[in-house]
Amino acid sequence: PDAALTRWAHAELADAVLAGRIDPSEFDPPRRLRSMAGSVVDADRAVLLDRPWLAPALPAEELVSGLLGGAPERIDALAELLDLPRASEVVTGTVVSRAGRALPWSAIAEVVTACSALDTPVPEGRLWVHDELTVELSRPSRDRRTVFTWRDDEGRWHAADPLRALIAVLTIG
Repeated sequence: PDAALTRWAHAELADAVLAGRIDPSEFDPPRRLRSMAGSVVDADRAVLLDRPWLAPALPAEELVSGLLGGAPERIDALAELLDLPRASEVVTGTVVSRAGRALPWSAIAEVVTACSALDTPVPEGRLWVHDELTVELSRPSRDRRTVFTWRDDEGRWHAADPLRALIAVLTIG
């Protein structure tokens, strides 16, 4: 199955848990899962992707689709059913590239255009725009990665690609 079908199946499972049609305590969690890369991963190596900007910090072969849209309860339900840690529980990182230019979201033409096309309000606040965005990870292992977008510990958004940052903002509501 491709990533879209796997994501759909995970959303259906989460909804079944939330609706009470599946009780996670009545099932043993799976030993192997379909990763976002399409491969099969052992559950003890798998991580549920709950924040889109964390995807570049972990191997795609270990990520399980958890971005289900809607309420965070869906992610919680799937994490409980599959007995997986969330990526936000595994990954920590700090922006180490040069300071970005702080711009209001409403001053970034491509963001305004995308929000108009999606019929959604432009986010409030600022986005720190970087030519290249580098994050130093402290977990799962110490490493430096170039990423498109990142939300720092203070809740500020950084991006080398403002549209990917917008998707991340819209994903978490």
